[in-house]
Amino acid sequence: MPKKPMAVDIVLIPDAHLFEQALAINADLVKRHHSAIVLHPIHCLPHISLAMGGIDEDDIHTIGQRLHAIWRECRLTELLHTRGLVYATDPQGKTVSSIELVKDNGLQIVHERVMESVSPYFKYHVTEDMFVGQGPISESSLTWVEAFKDNSAYEDFWPHITLGYGKAKAVKIRDIFYADSLKLCQLGNHCTCQKVLMSV
Repeated sequence: MPKKPMAVDIVLIPDAHLFEQALAINADLVKRHHSAIVLHPIHCLPHISLAMGGIDEDDIHTIGQRLHAIWRECRLTELLHTRGLVYATDPQGKTVSSIELVKDNGLQIVHERVMESVSPYFKYHVTEDMFVGQGPISESSLTWVEAFKDNSAYEDFWPHITLGYGKAKAVKIRDIFYADSLKLCQLGNHCTCQKVLMSV
């Protein structure tokens, strides 16, 4: 009998310098704009999403094996590049600040390899009980996960690190960094990475 289904995100975690900078910018957004996204070094990780969907808990080990293979094959410790801060408006009219990444060929290949590798295990219908954390899950969180394959994958892949709600102060973002790790995380509200299920 399969264990409970989970809403998950497969993510790249940036190196310590960019990770800490993302936390600092988010802390300022929480202070000035009361951002509902509150990043944390353990419970709500700054990250670059590669694939989102729903899985059965029984498949975590198999997905983990596939991610280990991708980490070895794609040389994910090579340097990546940022474009700087960007601002967008969500469907509710709220400003969201992010760090945009350069979508170079190497990063695109990693994204597509992850999507193809996990496609036998991913489902794109998710419910609130598949998320982790306290409080209700926003409708936009459910919609984002369910629409990820159609709206945010392959040619529509947009690599970025979400920093929070509100307009971040203009700061210099480190333009070169590397991926510290590749993780499978259970999602919380606002598609935050709340619980690490496995890590490479």
